[in-house]
Amino acid sequence: MTDLATKVKDAGSDEAAAKVLLDQRTELAERIRQRELTGHGKPPASARLRQTVGWLNNQVGHETALVERNPEMIEKHREVILTALNVLNKALAAQSSADQ
Repeated sequence: MTDLATKVKDAGSDEAAAKVLLDQRTELAERIRQRELTGHGKPPASARLRQTVGWLNNQVGHETALVERNPEMIEKHREVILTALNVLNKALAAQSSADQ
């Protein structure tokens, strides 16, 4: 919520602030609908993906910090990375299909 308040404050004008809020509402539409239906709002998987990948994208330039050095964990680490790449590739293909 603090992040949203900061974005609204930094928007510069009432019109820009309203757009920030509208964009946020649009992004959270599915979560809002779930909350109305069930009384519990959980972010949709697409939003959770953006959060998780957002963390990963913050590692640009620091990729070597993501390298596993423990010899006992290297193979497991490699499998996790390959599985994640596979899931992301399939999600990207599904998104591309949904865009059409």
